[in-house]
Amino acid sequence: MTDAPHARYLLSDEHVPFHRVVSRPIRIALGTVALSMVVAAIFIAKATGTRVIVAIGVLEPAQLELVRTPVRGRVEALLVADGDSVHRGQIVALLESSAQRNAVERLRRTVRQRVLEHQMSRRAAEFDQIRSWEQAVQARVELAQARSMLLTTLVDFGDPRPIDSVLVDPNALPVRIESARGAVVAAASRLRSALNDSGRFALQRDEEVRQSLELASLQAEVQEQEDQLRRLTLRAATSGVVMGSRLDGLLGAMVDEGDILLSVASRSKWEVRTYVREQDVPAIRIGQSVTLEIPWESTVQARPLRGQVIAVATAPMVRSDQRAGLELENPADPRYLVRIALRTPPRSGSGETLAPGSSMRAHIVGRRRSLARVILDQLGGR
Repeated sequence: MTDAPHARYLLSDEHVPFHRVVSRPIRIALGTVALSMVVAAIFIAKATGTRVIVAIGVLEPAQLELVRTPVRGRVEALLVADGDSVHRGQIVALLESSAQRNAVERLRRTVRQRVLEHQMSRRAAEFDQIRSWEQAVQARVELAQARSMLLTTLVDFGDPRPIDSVLVDPNALPVRIESARGAVVAAASRLRSALNDSGRFALQRDEEVRQSLELASLQAEVQEQEDQLRRLTLRAATSGVVMGSRLDGLLGAMVDEGDILLSVASRSKWEVRTYVREQDVPAIRIGQSVTLEIPWESTVQARPLRGQVIAVATAPMVRSDQRAGLELENPADPRYLVRIALRTPPRSGSGETLAPGSSMRAHIVGRRRSLARVILDQLGGR
């Protein structure tokens, strides 16, 4: 049975207010549903919308070149300090090598002396050889002239014997023939002497070859010693900034082969290590753009730096991160590492290059989450 007053309103054609038609409990139920829908819409819009995640991080080089000791020894000199700028190939440290340097210098002096002696000996030998050749030519000419004079003298005396027979004749000869024969014998003796000198120069050439081999051996030894000496000279493998907080304590200390003396940070590759809360991790993805600021600079002076997320940790920080200078204070509130690569050089508003270890404020624009992700996160207590 329908209530009479309500039935009268329903059967009549006149306009009836809503609250007169619907009972009070129904109105309360409908209002509660509407209010719940509004609250749910506001929550969904807030949960699925984009948000900015702000985190404080530490600037550090993304590429480090380590300077290691090639051999065991004592650090003799440190030519750079922490924070110094160096260029590739610059000498940064020297290991103890006084004895080896003295040995190399002695070898160099010996080589220079041998080279000088070898050059002087070669020039003297060349001069003597040229003079010997000239003497031999002159002796041949004189011998030919003396034989021609002896032949003419034999013809004048009517002696038909050949010159060689006259030269070996032990008997007494006319004065003119004897004089001509003596000239031939003297010219032949000078020619033999010149030819003997040529043979002696052949021996000198052998000695010169021996000296050249000895000099080459000394030069090879010098090269080997210099290579060993270069190993004791430590150079920067790249251009950048020197990083080494314990450099002062290394001077005069003994180091083993392979020990790290210092490192050189490349100026072109930097990154920021920062940590975010667990609930912020789903909103961060590799490749997202990041705006970085220097916390201590004013808004006017600040020059935002652009970065990009290159890594997001899948496991929370266990205890501490000494590189970032962070410690896990509350185990119930885990933090996840996010690495951000810089797209521009890290410089302050005044134009100064930032040093490793500087604090940076990162603004990460989180991605929009789907409704299903929001519901799953809420059900999972996240």
